Amino acid sequence: MSEERLSVVPDTPTLQEEGIDWSSGAWRGLVVPKGTPDEQVQTLNDCFREAYESPEFTEFMETQGFGMEYRPAEEYDAFMSDEYQRFGELVESLGLREE
Repeated sequence: MSEERLSVVPDTPTLQEEGIDWSSGAWRGLVVPKGTPDEQVQTLNDCFREAYESPEFTEFMETQGFGMEYRPAEEYDAFMSDEYQRFGELVESLGLREE
């Protein structure tokens, strides 16, 4: 549901090309329990960043047609909060919410 066609399926139109004003991507991330010490969060963040930047991971993601966007812990938290709200609004607008 990308805003641009994917190189692995170049003949597949985007939702926007089909008249649907929507885009979304897959989320991949690590989370830890609330209250995890900052030092441990930073260590995990550093390790994840190192793996993310590795040639092996980059090649795999590109070969499979997956997008890559790195966000440190604080940014990822804010991103997920925004996505939670965005998808909540979508569910509500489609009448999919159970009472």
